Amino acid sequence: VDSTISVSEGHQIGEWAAQKLLSQHRFINDVIYHIDAEDDHEHRHQSNTALLPLRNEVTASLIDSWPTIPTIEHITLHYLNNKINVELFINSDNLTGTSAYQIEQELIKRNQQLWLGSLRVWAN
Repeated sequence: VDSTISVSEGHQIGEWAAQKLLSQHRFINDVIYHIDAEDDHEHRHQSNTALLPLRNEVTASLIDSWPTIPTIEHITLHYLNNKINVELFINSDNLTGTSAYQIEQELIKRNQQLWLGSLRVWAN
C-alpha cells in the first residue's frame, strides 16, 4: 500500500480485496493478507538493514534536541527505506510568535540523527 496511509486504511484495503476474492471465487474459503508499506523484495537482500529506534526514543530525541519545543500532541512515524519519516503534531495555541514551519526547520537543524529521513510539523 501507499507508505503514507494509516494502518487502518491499509487494513480496510485488505478487507475489501479479501471480500472481493471470497465473493467472486466460491472455491476460496479463507484469505490471509499482509499489508506492507514498501516493497520487501527491494530490501530483503540489504545487509545494512538496522533496527531503527521506536516511538519513545524518537520522541525523547526530538525533545532533547529542543527542550522548549511546544507540547507534542501526536507523532506519526513512517519506517521507510531504513529511515524514519516523522510527522509531529503540536497545538497551535502553544505557538508563541513562531510558525510550524519554523519549528520544523529548527528541529531538523538541531536533530542530526542518522535515522531521520524527513520531519514535518503540523499545528492543530
